[in-house]
Amino acid sequence: MKNSAFLVSFILYCGLFSQNVIVSHAKHPPFPPEIIHDCMDRENITTKELMILDSSPVETIKLLDSNREDFRNIGCFLACAFQQHGDMSGSTMNVQTMIDRMHGMHHGHIDANPFFANALQTCADSLEGTDDECEAALTFHICLMEAFHNRS
Repeated sequence: MKNSAFLVSFILYCGLFSQNVIVSHAKHPPFPPEIIHDCMDRENITTKELMILDSSPVETIKLLDSNREDFRNIGCFLACAFQQHGDMSGSTMNVQTMIDRMHGMHHGHIDANPFFANALQTCADSLEGTDDECEAALTFHICLMEAFHNRS
């Protein structure tokens, strides 16, 4: 189960960051395994269900956007993980917390920093008026996947 938590953690952020950041996440997963386990248990979600996020960014975006209600459990899992990690309060993303964490992990050297910070803020701003934390987390995740996919 420890390996599945690492795998899920890695998959969640695979589409979100530049190649250098992804490599460092292989060494330091963005969510501690205990958060992954707790949120998987809380939301009654399996590793297999989360493997949807392992598809190519284009396929994942289309799939998740096609019928969001079918993927609400993934949004609730993401909300749980983001909240426990301090990246989300209610349905609001804590952008500065994420930026500060990335700076700390990379000693202030993030090759995508201006783009990364702008993408985080743009995606967080797109949630305005969204009170449902599951919907907000899923929307935020899809938005970041689109932003980083379109950048490449």
